[in-house]
Amino acid sequence: MTSQFLKTSEGTIAYDDVGSGQLVICVPSMGDLRQEYRLLAPEMVAPH
Repeated sequence: MTSQFLKTSEGTIAYDDVGSGQLVICVPSMGDLRQEYRLLAPEMVAPH
């Protein structure tokens, strides 16, 4: 998993693009970090 960065006029947004298929957006809550999903993302894209 490689982090991508999107520069906007208001700052930079970091995101991870994992897998293919339907788009699922995981948004961390206040106090959480994007890394909270590092173990969840592979499970979400794995075939079941």
